[in-house]
Amino acid sequence: MYDSHPTMVDIEVTDKCNSECAVCPRNIHGGAIHENIKNIQLGVDYFKLLGDDFMTKIRQWNFCGTRGDAMANTELVEIIEYIRSKTPEAYITLRTNGGMGKPEQFKRLSELIGHNGYLCFSVDGWEETNEIYRKNVKWHKVRANMDAYMSGPGIMHWDFIVFKHNYHQIDFATKFAEENNIHLELKEPFGFEGGAPGNDNEFVEGTWELKRTVYTMPVYNRRTGEFMYEIEPETEHRIPTDMLGIQPHGMGDRYYGAEIIKRDFPAKQNIKSYRNEWPDLEEYKHIRNNTVEYNCEAIDKNELFIDCDGQFLPCCFLASAEFMEEPQMMNMLSTVDTTLHYPTETWRPEDILNSKFFKKTIPDGFAGKLDDVIGSCHTCVNMCGKQTPITQ
Repeated sequence: MYDSHPTMVDIEVTDKCNSECAVCPRNIHGGAIHENIKNIQLGVDYFKLLGDDFMTKIRQWNFCGTRGDAMANTELVEIIEYIRSKTPEAYITLRTNGGMGKPEQFKRLSELIGHNGYLCFSVDGWEETNEIYRKNVKWHKVRANMDAYMSGPGIMHWDFIVFKHNYHQIDFATKFAEENNIHLELKEPFGFEGGAPGNDNEFVEGTWELKRTVYTMPVYNRRTGEFMYEIEPETEHRIPTDMLGIQPHGMGDRYYGAEIIKRDFPAKQNIKSYRNEWPDLEEYKHIRNNTVEYNCEAIDKNELFIDCDGQFLPCCFLASAEFMEEPQMMNMLSTVDTTLHYPTETWRPEDILNSKFFKKTIPDGFAGKLDDVIGSCHTCVNMCGKQTPITQ
């Protein structure tokens, strides 16, 4: 699928996390954990296994998380030291909720990242509000780690998800960021969609039509399963557009003016772990009747995703689909030997990138040539595709 060797890597070095965020796919509303969570991490030895030829071609490393926090990896500092030893000029970005690790580690990361990248703290408000969404993230640790990173030379970013409970702190956050030379971006939350029947958002010519009703979201206690409280997006005020980070598909102001529907939630979650339930593939077969153009970031950015168990995949969207055992993705993987997605002493990264999955399965998904009722990879269509109805 690549015209040349990838030069950018998104990597999830662990699926471990201290936080119990209500929207995260690793749990249900802060409670029951997905049974596919393994609590594993990649170590320095994995990066050595990638080999110098691969390492020296990568110009940017993004330590991200779809279900884990990079700082939960106990070897993270050593990993970044190793990357710097191989490619001193590589651009490194790292995202964390800031509630794990020690100040001395953040000070060292500030020295290692310097001005060739940045560390982004995902902090939603301040002391009295951050833990409402990022449940179990202790503020005294966040603040100590922020101060330690700022004491070094590294560039710091701050991602602030705006909810009704923290909207009033935007002015304070803006002032703090200006005083401390921090790049602040505001984000809109996900997960509140699903209003009244027949009142769904529609993607029309590059913008999302506003949903006029949205639901509140419950938050549960992971240990007891008991309902704790509910959260909701900010609907009365617009998020300042000059501070709003890039939104998928050009979305913005998704909740402004919407009516909040408060629901009665069960008093207790009666499950300890869960699996995803998926509709039958027949529900997606309408995709066959459309031509699809893609804005695939993996191709546009020459980007590769490495999962927390060391598997190569094109992007985090497909990795998440595999984690959640989405049926079409599992079918796509069943046509290849998935052991060939992992580097070994004798199976190099270049061998993986030249394997059937990257050379045929994924391109077939783009071209509508998959051997199923859909034809196209519907994860690619939904996340990166622009559908154009075929004219008769």
